[in-house]
Amino acid sequence: MGRHNNIFSNGLLKFFSYKEIYGLAQTIKIMAKHVFHVESMYRLEADLQSNHVVPQSKIPLEIKYFSSEFDIDSWDHRGRIKEIRGDFGVHQFKQRLENGYILVCAFHNHELAGFYWGEVDNIADAGYELGSDYAYGMDCFVFEEYRGNGIHPVLHHSLQRYLKEYYPDKKVLVSHVATWNKKSYRGNLYAGCKITRLEYSLVIMGLHKKFPVKYFA
Repeated sequence: MGRHNNIFSNGLLKFFSYKEIYGLAQTIKIMAKHVFHVESMYRLEADLQSNHVVPQSKIPLEIKYFSSEFDIDSWDHRGRIKEIRGDFGVHQFKQRLENGYILVCAFHNHELAGFYWGEVDNIADAGYELGSDYAYGMDCFVFEEYRGNGIHPVLHHSLQRYLKEYYPDKKVLVSHVATWNKKSYRGNLYAGCKITRLEYSLVIMGLHKKFPVKYFA
């Protein structure tokens, strides 16, 4: 019951936060996907025991990592998160950091250009259970003015590098990308990932599961 209450309260906060940013009509479209949604996804895997070619961005980047000790309320770039997700975004960042997620951020000229999340323990966002030697990458976002500069693969590779150094027990980094989102999954491929499965993602009232459809060699 507690999990369902949490989903409901987060859903309300997300609705009112997004409504202020995107308007009622667009917010309803976004929120409808949390009520019922089916989508085909690629499962991608990066072998953390292999060395991949380091992707290069078109602009200079500084990569920083944040974990549970980080206080987002005093962060200079907190406003950037509010621009795209409102108070819900700040709340979401707090929750994830408190739950042990790893936040990878890319900065250009001291401005936040993009971010990526890594989940290493008690993984809850993959849509099914992953083994103890797996990590999960999710929610890669590049701000609009920085898109097209190759930041996505740099973020993904940076998470791989962090896991290799601080979580040597993790052997594989798993991520999911919608099959229609060619730019995103090509970014993952450039970061050294391989497409291993085609899956269907099913979301019902905020709860989601993924189901394998096809395996790739």
